[in-house]
Amino acid sequence: MRSDFEKWFKTSRSYLILKEANYYDLDLFEFNEIYKRYIHSGVQIAFETWQHRQTEVDELQKELQLSQTEIKSLVSRAGIDHKKIEFLSNSTNELQKRVDAFKEHTVMLREAAKSYVYTEREQNILLSQADDIEKILGIEQALKGGLNE
Repeated sequence: MRSDFEKWFKTSRSYLILKEANYYDLDLFEFNEIYKRYIHSGVQIAFETWQHRQTEVDELQKELQLSQTEIKSLVSRAGIDHKKIEFLSNSTNELQKRVDAFKEHTVMLREAAKSYVYTEREQNILLSQADDIEKILGIEQALKGGLNE
């Protein structure tokens, strides 16, 4: 653990400051084995802080591993593997593209109906088609909402 700390500390700005102030070129990492502490108080403070933060990191890593284990367990129990999830995701994306295309087509139909190129009857047909598509999309959205509830 100490070697990890020393390796990290040598990359910090605090180490550079201590090293610049080390006029007598003392070993900043001299460790008193009896008292289990660094001789240099600045290094000791950094070490204690690092230990505290490292403990937090270790706890977070354990939580992450537990969460990953729980997720794997849930996925396993649900009988859903990665390929099925990917397939469903791709299918959903493909269906959403189709819905978006229908929405764009509806806008195009309504814009075309405003054109003076078409007769009033043709304009009414275009608007009726746009209305029909919007009704279908509304039903699709209602079904989608019902599934999410």
